[in-house]
This record gives sequence, C-alpha cells and structure tokens, in this order.
Amino acid sequence: MTHVRRRASWAKGIRPTSFSIVQAKRKATNMFRTASERRGGFVLGSCLVLAAAAFVRADAHDQALKAAKTAYEADPTVETKATLEEVESQMNLAAPRATAGPDGFGYKSIDSLEAGGPLFDFIDISATGQAVVVGDDTSSSAPGMGFESGIPLPTPFTLYGVTYTELSMSANGYISTDGLDTGGDLSNDCPIPAALSSPAGSTGARIYALHDDLDLEVGIGVGYYEYFEVCPRVNEIGCDMGCHVFMWDEVAHYPGGGAALTWDMEAILYDNGDIVFQFGAGNPETGNGSTTGIQSEHVGDNLTPPEFGLTHACDTQDTVPDEIAIRIFLDADNDGLTDGEIDSDGDGTGDPCDLCLGNDASGDSDGDGVCDGIDACPNDPDKTDPGACGCGTPDEDSDGDGVPDCFDGCPNDERKLQAGICGCGELDVDSDNDGWFDCLDNCPTSPNPLQEDDNADGIGDACETAAGQPCPGAGMVTMPMTILGISCLSRRGRRMKRAR
Repeated sequence: MTHVRRRASWAKGIRPTSFSIVQAKRKATNMFRTASERRGGFVLGSCLVLAAAAFVRADAHDQALKAAKTAYEADPTVETKATLEEVESQMNLAAPRATAGPDGFGYKSIDSLEAGGPLFDFIDISATGQAVVVGDDTSSSAPGMGFESGIPLPTPFTLYGVTYTELSMSANGYISTDGLDTGGDLSNDCPIPAALSSPAGSTGARIYALHDDLDLEVGIGVGYYEYFEVCPRVNEIGCDMGCHVFMWDEVAHYPGGGAALTWDMEAILYDNGDIVFQFGAGNPETGNGSTTGIQSEHVGDNLTPPEFGLTHACDTQDTVPDEIAIRIFLDADNDGLTDGEIDSDGDGTGDPCDLCLGNDASGDSDGDGVCDGIDACPNDPDKTDPGACGCGTPDEDSDGDGVPDCFDGCPNDERKLQAGICGCGELDVDSDNDGWFDCLDNCPTSPNPLQEDDNADGIGDACETAAGQPCPGAGMVTMPMTILGISCLSRRGRRMKRAR
C-alpha cells in the first residue's frame, strides 16, 4: 500500500515547498475567491487567514526562512529585510515556548530550559518494559497487538477530571484514552484542542508527546509500557510515587530509514496526575511539524474540538530540542503545586511529601525523617535528642558498665572509668599492701616497700627469698650462682667483682 505522508492539510495545487509565505497567502486568497465566485458569495477574512495558516507549516517553514535569509544576505536592502522579518514573525521562531497555559481547565506546562522547570532524567524501559506497539500508523489497540480495549493500568490515571483504567499507545507519538483508537492519526493536530482527523468515531482524550507521522519501523523501533510503584524519576513535587512509562524506543519520522535516523522519547504519567515528556537526542525536526500537549475528551463526535486543550509546542522549530523534559500539571489555583496536593501548613511542600507537616518550613537537614523543627539534633541523622553525649556523639556503652563511652575513660574496660596509675585493662590494686600498686611492684605478692632487687633482675628480693632459696650472703664466693633458676649475687660479691 502506498503511504502518503501528510504533514499538514495542504490545499490542492499548493506544495509544501512553496517559495514563501507571501506566495502561500496569495495562492490561498485566489483559491478562496474563485470558490466564492462559483458559489455567488463572498469569503470571510477569517477563512483567508485559516487557509494561509495551513500553508505556513512543516517544510514550508524551512524553505521560506532559508529563501528569505539567502535573499537578504545577497542583497541587504530594506525590502529583503522586511521580507525576512515578516517570515520570522509569522513562523514565531523568535521565542520558542518554555511555558504554556493555564488552559481553561487549569493545566500548565514548563520545560527544563526554564527556571523552575523539570529535570531531564530519562527512564529507559527498553530492557524491562512490555512491548505494546510496533510498526507504522498503528497502536497498542490495533488488531494483533493484544490490547484491543486498551492497555490495562495497574493504577488509574486522571486527566481533565476523568479517571481512566486503560490507555492506548500510538506509534504516531500520542496516547489516547479511547480503546478504539488504532493509532492511524498521522496528521498532527495543531493547535489544540482540535478535531480529530482519524480514526472515525474516536472521541478519547489525548496526551500528545510528539504527534506527527512517526514510524516504529519493524525490526528497529518498539513502543514499550511499564508501571513502577516507586518511579525511578522523582516527581517534581519531591516525593516517591508510582508512574506509568510509555517509551517510543528508536522512533523515526516516516518513512524511517534505519537506526541512524531514530531517537527515543517517552511520556511519564504520575499517580498524582502530572505528566512529563522526555526526548532523547536525534530528532531532526525538534518541534517543526509536530504537536506537544494534551486535550480533553470530545463530547458527541470528534468533528469539533473538545472543550479543553493545552498546546506546549505546535509546528515550531526548537520547541522540542534534544534532551529536554516538559512537565504538564494541573494548577488551577496558580499556587505552583499540582492541584489536589494540599499544603496545609503553607510551607510550599504538599502534604503527601511533607516530612515536616504542621511544623516549620526548614525541612529535614539530616534526612532522618524528622522535621528540623522538632529534631533536637537537626544535623545528626542518628539522633533526634542530644541524650547524654550530645548531638554528633552516640550514647554508646561499649563495655556495658553503665557509663556512656563519651564519659568513660576506659570505654573497653568494664572495671575502670579512668586509666589511673596502671592504665585501662589493669586494676590499680596493692595486693601485698606494701604501698606499691601491683602494676609497679617488683614483688606484688610479698611486701617489699623498698623495692629491693639486689641482682637487678626486675624481681624483688622478697619474691626471690619467698621462692625458698635465699641469695648467697656476703661471705660467699664472688661468682654468680643460680639456685632453682634464680640468679643470686651478694652485695659483697658485687663489690669484690668491681674491686678486681
């Protein structure tokens, strides 16, 4: 089957490569005038504007801008400058959107290039997610994909006040709440809210990550879905919650052309209703000819736009650049918090995420789960009260003697609190009551107040005599003697030895 790519609703006889926007307007005007004359009526100015706007899209953007720039650079006159400025003005390239909204329901958007915008933190589920769509102009609800009534969601998702338990993922870069949506809508709706060009009868709300004529080329691209009870990417409101991740892995603009022309993108739907789109590197059009945003359900048929819609990006270059995140959230009261996230203590953090609920706004500096306002040790994650040893020091009693280590001079000796004379690990006792602690007494078992040690062997004379073998007296020979292992030498012997 021949696939005709439709990047916009071009009128017969007008090509996307028209030289300039001025020519497109002129041709549109002539066409409408001719049609009016045939009907004997007249054409309203608004019709001319709408017709001309249809031509100021897609590839005509680039062609017109390049032609105007080339003409001005070659001949920088007042006329060529005016033409360039007109083209730039109508293409709205001067200031790509970083924020949008609120729409009529209260939804806003902001991207990661804006102050306070979301963090780009891509969740790659290509190895863990469930493959739900592959191919061109198809969806997870198309015959053969196994989800004819939509992908069942482990937890429901709410959009524009309606709660959904199933969603359909299209290869063309959008998610539908309609299980009948077979994904064939390849002409991006711009701006939104907009009537749906296809499929017939589909009236579901839509989440447009990047609505365009895209292709999950068989053998290369795959659409994946996975739900996380705790989302790997923390929500902007700052606390853990579940999220649904829809990832277009190695997606390309139709007609594809191999892996070199692909990129990754995803839509993250949080349990609180927030939506974050994330785009990897490689999309050559960066927002030109595509739509990013959301819109509500249609009432009745899909031939007229629904009541609500938020357009973040619409046929404008550089509004969806590489590695960017775009957050869409409901903030009807304009307080900066996702609606439904009550901030009862007014500290700027919603109640579900507020560790300091009812207290001050100082937060939890040490991350121990106790608000600083009621944490007596706000910088000590191990203590919330100073205790005996104070903040920063544990109230431990390593030797179990009933005294915390911070006050125990011998924290590993249960018998002592201070080192004393003998030090930790040895008691300060005088077993023989001679006035010398055992640790310093050369004869701790026999009184030896003078610490006499005639042979200077470190063992007091009292201990050597107590062994049962007294040392030789003064009248003995001068040679040393060993009695039962005790070396003895009298004072006289030492004197005689010195005299010789």
